[in-house]
Amino acid sequence: MPTLQAGASGPWMKAWVAVRLASSKRQWKNAAKGCRRMIELARVKEPYLGASLEARLERGMAHRMAREFDLAVEDLALVEESCPEALEPALLKGQAYCLKGQKDIAGQIFSELFERAPDKDRTVLWIVGTCLSARDADDALAWVEKIKADAPRELANFVALSYRPPYEKAVEAGRRILHRAPESARVRSNLAWPLIELARFREAVE
Repeated sequence: MPTLQAGASGPWMKAWVAVRLASSKRQWKNAAKGCRRMIELARVKEPYLGASLEARLERGMAHRMAREFDLAVEDLALVEESCPEALEPALLKGQAYCLKGQKDIAGQIFSELFERAPDKDRTVLWIVGTCLSARDADDALAWVEKIKADAPRELANFVALSYRPPYEKAVEAGRRILHRAPESARVRSNLAWPLIELARFREAVE
């Protein structure tokens, strides 16, 4: 979501409010239109430094949510080119390609991102989440193996396994984490889903 910076007023503020309202209602095409208006205004005069790129990033996200993946990639690629050090544009672009069904391109984007990332574990966790948002558990599990830290790797593995059968593996992974950290409410809550898939309803509600 574009932020409202000091110095933003008039038509820009009106467009910003329109984008915020449309996004809150999940009216993604209207949100994209509002972002287009912000980009047009920024061409005349940016209300603050980076306003145009910020609005373009938001428009790419809106196009992605509207499943207008080619438009999303176009916007996100431009932001990535302008801010090559930023991770988010590349991740979102990779996700758009995942959702388009072009896993090979998405994989190349993620691999390049991984190679240049200073915090590789954190980057992999983002990539795993991106793959799972596209319901791609197989690729997510392949990335999980690259996580060095034990606890994040075990948690990511459990979450990814929950997205595909056989769900017994997810249950086993969740149980192992709970044996070590029984206070983990997050794992206990997420464990309900594979148990439900296995029709183990009594265990799911415990």
